[in-house]
Amino acid sequence: MSDGALLSPSFDTPPENLSLYLSDSDTAAHAASNRYRDYLGHEFNQVVIDCRNQLNFDAIASLCGTLVAGGELVLLTPQRPSPALQRLIDCWQMRSPIETTSDAKPPSLPTAAQQDLVQQLQDKESVHIVIASRGRGKSSCLGTALAQADNASQCIVTAPRKANAQVLLKHAPHAHFVAWDTLIDQPGSTERLIIDEAAGIPLWAIQKLVQKYPAWMLATTVDGYEGCGRGFAIHFVEWAERTFAHVKMHTLKDPIRWLTGDPLEHWLQQALLLNAAPRQLTQSIDSGVYHASKLPEDALHQAFELLLEAHYQSSPNDLKLLLDEPQHYLYLHVNNGSVIAVAWLALEGPLADDLALQVQLGKRRPAGNLLPQSLTYFLQSPRLAALRWCRVSRIAVQESHRRQHIASNILNAVQHWAATQNVHALGTSFGYDPGLAQFWRANGYHLIRLSSKQDRVSARYASLWVFPITADAEALCTPLCEWGAAQLRWWFNGQIPSNTLDATTNALLSAFKEAILPLDSVLFACALVSNHDALTFTPSDFAVPQNAMQSLKHTYKADSFKQLSALIRSDIAKIL
Repeated sequence: MSDGALLSPSFDTPPENLSLYLSDSDTAAHAASNRYRDYLGHEFNQVVIDCRNQLNFDAIASLCGTLVAGGELVLLTPQRPSPALQRLIDCWQMRSPIETTSDAKPPSLPTAAQQDLVQQLQDKESVHIVIASRGRGKSSCLGTALAQADNASQCIVTAPRKANAQVLLKHAPHAHFVAWDTLIDQPGSTERLIIDEAAGIPLWAIQKLVQKYPAWMLATTVDGYEGCGRGFAIHFVEWAERTFAHVKMHTLKDPIRWLTGDPLEHWLQQALLLNAAPRQLTQSIDSGVYHASKLPEDALHQAFELLLEAHYQSSPNDLKLLLDEPQHYLYLHVNNGSVIAVAWLALEGPLADDLALQVQLGKRRPAGNLLPQSLTYFLQSPRLAALRWCRVSRIAVQESHRRQHIASNILNAVQHWAATQNVHALGTSFGYDPGLAQFWRANGYHLIRLSSKQDRVSARYASLWVFPITADAEALCTPLCEWGAAQLRWWFNGQIPSNTLDATTNALLSAFKEAILPLDSVLFACALVSNHDALTFTPSDFAVPQNAMQSLKHTYKADSFKQLSALIRSDIAKIL
């Protein structure tokens, strides 16, 4: 840490393995901290993470699991730590000493639990899902089961990266590895599918893979992997149990790389709130808005557990953001001594006029301003950047308390709180889903933009929604809400309104003509003017919105989307 302390797992003498050094500023480092995923599946006797410029909880959570017994985790820290970093330091200094005997040794491998799991995995009539913390030997078991299988040559192994399956492939050296995105593009086969580190692959891709290839074994760690976690496990397991006739769940509890009760693992779970939260609050608090850094420990733990379990993209970095960002807050709904619902709020904007102009031109993307930035750039509406926004980032309600209007009541409370913070408008952003859209619409929010590009992780189309509070905000948002409603009807029903060149359409097409906006961001604007005689494209090119790009490419006989964009820019210039 800042005093040079090393955070070390159990055992005294580390084996002769590689060290890893991640830093965002030191050119001598192996890689930047955001490249930590490249090293999952490896083993190290020392991991050094430079936290002086950027603190990455996801990297710490993931790379701790790559350390072997006796290894060292070294965190390089600034002189004045942030609240999140101070939490790491405090949790280490307050840890309880773990008693170990001097002759303590790693367990003999394979353990009885591993042997039992390998035996159970030989049942090929079931889909096996193995979920456990790092360092438990999941990948070894999958590799061993595959190596012992009679039809190992008829199996395919995949993972987020080949390096992530290194341990599995070590135990099954003749296994056939294929990248997951390559598998998705193939027609499918009868070869059995094994997926290691499944949480590192988008959930939609996992679902598509196991529909194209008969699934046999899937293993994953949920401790902050690839921006996913406990939420991934919950959502995927629920889907798998609905989809497959026979699903068997497995876990491995005892570590094999270090002792049970290892101080580093205990510190990690406590500091990043990865263990189970207490059921009852020890200190009474009222429902309301709090900053995470000011919350009692058990209230923070319950709230963060809700976020981790309810949203499959939640990760330890979310805890870092909540602790360190002064404009991020949590609304807690407390009932009978427990946090049963939580909303994550972010105050954004206003942006200065010169910064808003740079955002509109696509030259700046100021952090922490998703709503004003997105609205200014994608809708070419810089006046919206002058507003103060409250973004509802996420809402999570305990499963046993859902369907009781708690989330709607929270939104009402947030609206009143936002008004006290001089907020002009509320907003939210999420991957479009009819059920989610119905919830937000029922609570007075209006769609203002729907992306035409699928999100890589969710396979959904990002949508922006607004709820004006002040009269000025309502005046600015109303025409854009009408635009959003028309775009939604086009996207899902193919309806192209008979439209003149209104202000929003003109602004978007002008930005596209100047190469400020990409073609996929102005497809609806193009559809609105598609009946213009001076243009090459016609309404038929936009009849099936999801295929519009391919249809346009065919119409213009373009060899690439880059060439297509250039040709349409020339066309658009004729009518502006």
